[in-house]
Amino acid sequence: MFAFFNPHDLLQNKSHEPCLNALENIYEDEIDFSELIVEIDKFKRLVRSGGTTFERDATAIHVLQWLTNCQLLDSTPYLCLCLKLYLTIGVSIASCERSFSKLKWIKSYLRSTMGKSRLSVLVILSIESEFIEKLDFSDNLWFCFVKGSTS
Repeated sequence: MFAFFNPHDLLQNKSHEPCLNALENIYEDEIDFSELIVEIDKFKRLVRSGGTTFERDATAIHVLQWLTNCQLLDSTPYLCLCLKLYLTIGVSIASCERSFSKLKWIKSYLRSTMGKSRLSVLVILSIESEFIEKLDFSDNLWFCFVKGSTS
């Protein structure tokens, strides 16, 4: 969907309509797509008229850096917004997947290491949570009771 924001795809004379239509379905409230098309055309003209060439392995970050260096961020706000979205989406998804993976590992570890007695105590604590919230844990007698019941 965002793949055409790489410099070589942006600079081609082909239509970006299919990709833009897919984006419009998701970001129609945030992005004016008729203005984005104008900004993409402006980007093409500026790059060609300035004699700028992008390296073969250039990415969307290079386009954003070029727009920043040429002080064109204000004149191409929707293109800049799309580039920023494109550059952050992968990180966002990977970080969420990493969090869920770690959570799954922790849950598996707890299930495999938790004994019946500990599970029973946790169930009782959960059931009696209102009563436990009212307890004063600063009392040393409480710790002796807990220590004695777990041995």
